[in-house]
Amino acid sequence: MKAILRAVIVSSVALASTTSFALEKVKIGILNGASAFISLVADGKGYLKDAGIEADFVIFDSGAKMIPSIATGGLDIGIGAASSALYNAVGRGMGVKIVADALRNSPGVGQSVMVRSDLLDTGQVKSLKDLKGKTFAITAFASSEAASLDRAMRSVGYTFDDVEKLYAGFPDHVVAFQNKAIDAALTGEPFGTLAADKGVARAFMMVGEYYPNQETSVMMFASTFGDQKRELGVKFLVAYLRATSAYITARKDGFLTGPGADEIVNLLADRSSVKNVGLLKRMRANGIDPNGNLNVDALEEDFAFFKARGQIEGSVKVSDAIDLSFLKAAQQRVRQ
Repeated sequence: MKAILRAVIVSSVALASTTSFALEKVKIGILNGASAFISLVADGKGYLKDAGIEADFVIFDSGAKMIPSIATGGLDIGIGAASSALYNAVGRGMGVKIVADALRNSPGVGQSVMVRSDLLDTGQVKSLKDLKGKTFAITAFASSEAASLDRAMRSVGYTFDDVEKLYAGFPDHVVAFQNKAIDAALTGEPFGTLAADKGVARAFMMVGEYYPNQETSVMMFASTFGDQKRELGVKFLVAYLRATSAYITARKDGFLTGPGADEIVNLLADRSSVKNVGLLKRMRANGIDPNGNLNVDALEEDFAFFKARGQIEGSVKVSDAIDLSFLKAAQQRVRQ
């Protein structure tokens, strides 16, 4: 009888243990580049598991393409640019909200204006003014890079319309520089460093020099978190903030060469699209707010750019697309 009772107790404990530690799968849309790094760190260091989350990463080639999946619940989370597609989805009543910072052009880190090496060597480009009339590569017309390019040209008395545009993804920028199809580009990492390695282009100016803390990627939640899984959304952001802290600690002078960097770099080489450890150490690190706070002023400025070019439908506002309640709850838990 005692043996039977002991077996029942052991079985019950095992069942309770399994139930207590069952992970809930969360589908996360990411891009195949540096904007995915913090979420991959959160997964690799076990912070998501600590939060009871099993990450299911789904790769997209643009943030705009995530929006329909987030709006319909095909994705729980998306990490991508706050494009006109996002605001239009919100304006049509689709369930998607910006909840936190994911990537920004902080001074000394983030994206660069890349210029073809021969134009720099011959002195044809000495300042942003010299880019007037030149062919400039950005990812898309309705992207944060487009708004950034407009800000760059306005800083020297011109506008977005004073350069020729070539719309291409970051990986294509390297080839375009090689073929001399472009003169300059707003290129994210690791592709800026790869272009420099090949000698076809060099970083001319950091975006953070003329547009400090522009929001290039944001964290977006589907309505399922608000309606059904609010607690899970808060837990995800707690894990994300822990990963953000580890990533920032690993930065030194704009590169992943600081305390704990070897662990972060090896983790990213294992999980991200950048497999070369040396490249991960040489490329510019991401900019991100340590507390996940959004630069709402930057979102408003980019939104004004989209609206001025007829990309925004109806009367939607930036504030309609933001819900900071998840982040505030996560910040409070991290401080405890």
